[in-house]
Amino acid sequence: MGQGTWKMGERAERRSDEIAALRAGVDLGMTLIDTELPRVLWRRFLSDLSG
Repeated sequence: MGQGTWKMGERAERRSDEIAALRAGVDLGMTLIDTELPRVLWRRFLSDLSG
């Protein structure tokens, strides 16, 4: 099971909620993240998730 990222990274005011959603999915055991994000935004998310 996995989660998608479509429309994530488009609005700065949603950033913390989007990161929390990705973390929650991983915590629940999701092993697939569909990276619909442009590469630059996805790298920012990965940086935030690890930090």
